[in-house]
Amino acid sequence: MVRSLLLIFIGLVAAIYCESIKLNVGQFSVVPIKQDTYQEFEVYIRGKHRGVYLQVSPYGCDGPVELFASGKPNPTEEQHEWRSKGERVGNPTITFIDEKEHGDAPLYFQIRTKKGATCLAHVVAHIRHFQNLLQLSQGIPAYSTFRGPTDQIQFVEFKMSKEEKDVALDLAFLVTNVNGYTASYSAYASTTNSRPTEYKHTWAGSSTGSGHSIINISHEDAKFVPGTYWIGIQRNSSAEDAYFSVVAHTITKNGTEIVDVPVLLHDTIVQTGISLPNRYTHFTFYSEKAARVVVRKSSGDVKLYASTQPAPTKENYEYEGKQVEDVYVELSVEANKKFLYVGVLGTSGSASTFDIGYITE
Repeated sequence: MVRSLLLIFIGLVAAIYCESIKLNVGQFSVVPIKQDTYQEFEVYIRGKHRGVYLQVSPYGCDGPVELFASGKPNPTEEQHEWRSKGERVGNPTITFIDEKEHGDAPLYFQIRTKKGATCLAHVVAHIRHFQNLLQLSQGIPAYSTFRGPTDQIQFVEFKMSKEEKDVALDLAFLVTNVNGYTASYSAYASTTNSRPTEYKHTWAGSSTGSGHSIINISHEDAKFVPGTYWIGIQRNSSAEDAYFSVVAHTITKNGTEIVDVPVLLHDTIVQTGISLPNRYTHFTFYSEKAARVVVRKSSGDVKLYASTQPAPTKENYEYEGKQVEDVYVELSVEANKKFLYVGVLGTSGSASTFDIGYITE
């Protein structure tokens, strides 16, 4: 059974790391971080590459997360080569290190927060290189960029076990513009070709009308099998840099109950989504402050529910969305220092697509 992110995190928080954590390229790690205490990571960057991304997604932190990186151990605020900080509380912290700045050698980075009690961070290091794919973790958006006119396609992978496939109803890959970028994307998926493109793929994504792209694979598809899924993300006709996120979202069945791993939302960052007829898609975020959740419909129609308990429905919710305009549905929640769960119910005869985000008040 697929468990909610919150239950997973509660189990992880019991072990507080103090020694340096070694990461494999592309592999996610969830770690607790303490106020004013550095947590160090080490990742070995092998071979030629086109840049390194360090990404930290915070959970339940009362202040922004800072990141300090260096080719030498123990980088700090006073001694580092690269530095970044989340723009807002709850936002991911992302550092890009150009290929000319770091070669075939270990890379060290430390993270910390200056405010609040122990919280959690979802950490990954990935490199732009055809031999090292970004590996997706369920429900966690991974961020990347297209840089310059010659950078037109990137590849990621997602692994589904046989146990997950046996209870799966649908698998979706969602590609979304981030931070106001307006590029258009095409997405392709395959279980047999690790470099799916427009000319060689098993499934092709559909556009939501905002440049985003969604691949939705039903369990009834004969080619839906356990194993590794590769996704090619192609930027369409743009010479400008583009910043995007990609997330894998599975909906499963546990007996008669339909459940999914909620997709993590970050403050002010839009996430695209899809809800099938009479089916919920769930999202989550940490509601440190009062917030307004906004859904903009791209196709079809949806209803919006939210709760401090996982998997809200129209029969079990604390907040209900209201239609604001023809394409917008909104709801407001007060600050409660908990994870808030949002359910988007598809109410059309076919799949409904939408963009969703939240803004702290």
